[in-house]
Amino acid sequence: MNKSILVLVFSMFSSAYAQQDVNSYRYLLMPEKFSFLKQKDQYNLNSLVKIHFEKLGFVVFYDSETLPDSLVNYNCNKLFADIESTGNFLTTKLVITLKDCKNNVVVRSKEGKSKEKDFKISYSQAFRDAFTTFRELRYQYQPNSTQAVIETSKTSLPNHAGVEMVYAQPTTNGFQLVDSTPKVVYKLVATSNPVCFIAFKGELQGVLVQKNEAWFFEYYTNGQLNSEQLMVKF
Repeated sequence: MNKSILVLVFSMFSSAYAQQDVNSYRYLLMPEKFSFLKQKDQYNLNSLVKIHFEKLGFVVFYDSETLPDSLVNYNCNKLFADIESTGNFLTTKLVITLKDCKNNVVVRSKEGKSKEKDFKISYSQAFRDAFTTFRELRYQYQPNSTQAVIETSKTSLPNHAGVEMVYAQPTTNGFQLVDSTPKVVYKLVATSNPVCFIAFKGELQGVLVQKNEAWFFEYYTNGQLNSEQLMVKF
């Protein structure tokens, strides 16, 4: 067996193992500011990371958020996401890592690269390039025996005031959500993940994402993440 075939076989087994391991986790914790940046959510990189992992199906929290008791009291039912900057002044290079509660690397992405000079563009391009590693894993949550026991306790998410009832009407590229008037309140654009939509509410743009069978409209204002729970009738 030649070297190239050995590398291919090893890669296939590594990918299958990583997928199986990642699938046993539902929750992801990530920083509001990566260590190589100077500000929270600089270049919108943290927002980009959060949205992309939510599109895969993870329930994502920032490390500054108030977590449900079951996530605080049991630390090993979640993964910890981080990004390493491995580039130089000519090329932006990013590597995404997911670690478990014992600091073991569960998945390490390929090195995403960009030669754009504008940092906002280059960080976005490098991240998207690195993130292909996670798309290829085809994540689907499948709790192991320990996780299943925890899930039966019905993990509670933080309370979100002002629950609004809206009704979904199909459009060419997603849905529009109307109230009882009926008045169009939200416009949704479908993504590859059936429980995550690009969402518009007036001048606000964010995502509509399902967490624990509840729907949340999440968006940023002045760098602050806002989350509004909705009752959606599809």
